[in-house]
This record gives sequence, C-alpha cells and structure tokens, in this order.
Amino acid sequence: MDDKKIQITFRMDDKTNYLIKSLYEDDNCLSQNEFIEKAINFYASYIWANKNLNMINTSLLNSLRAAIKENENRTSSNIFKLSLEMSIMMNILAKGMDLPDEYIRELRHRCYETIKKQKGKYTFEDALHDANNFDGDEEY
Repeated sequence: MDDKKIQITFRMDDKTNYLIKSLYEDDNCLSQNEFIEKAINFYASYIWANKNLNMINTSLLNSLRAAIKENENRTSSNIFKLSLEMSIMMNILAKGMDLPDEYIRELRHRCYETIKKQKGKYTFEDALHDANNFDGDEEY
C-alpha cells in the first residue's frame, strides 16, 4: 500500500478535539493524525463487519427456513402415515368388538384427560394399567 498521505480538512466539536488530544498518546500514536486514522479504520472495519454479519444472518436465516420446511414436510408425512395405520387398526378392532357408544365416549374422555395430564407421554403399560382400573369394564 502506498504511504503517500493526502490532506483533508474537517471540523469537529470541542469534545471530540479533547478526546483526540487526551487519548492519542494512550493508544501509542505518535500524532493526533495517526490516532484519527486508526479510529476511522477501526470504525470502518466495524461497519463492514456488521454488513457482513447481516449478510450471514440472511443466509443463515434462509438455510434455517429451508431446513424447518423440510422437517415440517417430513413430520406431516409421518403423521399422515401414522394416522392411516391407526385408522386401519381402529377399523379392525371396531369390526371385532361390539361396544356401546356411551362406553366409547367415556373411554375417549378418560384417555384425553390422562394424555393431557401426562403431557402426551403415554406408554402401552399406562394403557394396560388404565384398562384394568376402568370402572366401566365390567359392564361391557
């Protein structure tokens, strides 16, 4: 890089002038001019870093959106497949059992409350326990 310097004139307030005069030696600068040049280069680097950060953020945001969309599609597909299999299973069970509508309503309500209470965590063992402790079982 060329060491040739150009001269410019600019105006500053008293506070800025005081800061330059009081701090340039603390920054190991030989002159106030060197201090001002370092400050401008530092601030320019800061601005460029923020611009690049915004570009990275946009790129990162787009990548995250694509990944979320792909995950959303995969999850939706899996839920659909699971719903299909559950529908088949429920139809097979319904064909083989003759349960009154009231029993099914009570069972649905009880299952809903249990799963809600357990925050969606419900195992086969939980179902066995609930089925063995359901008061309405003896009637049907």
